[in-house]
Amino acid sequence: MNSTDSISEPECSRLPDWLPHALKESRRLTKMQSEVLSHLAAGMDIRSTARLMNRSERTIKAHTTAILNRLSLGSRLQAGIVAYHLVTQGALTLPQPENGPTDRLTD
Repeated sequence: MNSTDSISEPECSRLPDWLPHALKESRRLTKMQSEVLSHLAAGMDIRSTARLMNRSERTIKAHTTAILNRLSLGSRLQAGIVAYHLVTQGALTLPQPENGPTDRLTD
């Protein structure tokens, strides 16, 4: 490639077509759905989310399905991507670790 060739922007830097709609619809999530989504954003599985939220796995699965339907998403991975964008925009907060903040040094 010489200096006169243009370098196009990589395809992966474009936002997925479904993301703007999902971000807009995320404002319609219930408080519980938003909380479940924050756990998805933190990379937690259904079992861990259920334990931390004191809910059954079945309830968390139902909320996860409702999130996917409300946001017109096909997978938990897509929900995680939406959650990531919401966290970076300050519209969603990640759950605190069970043992409290981990940014303190201990002796």
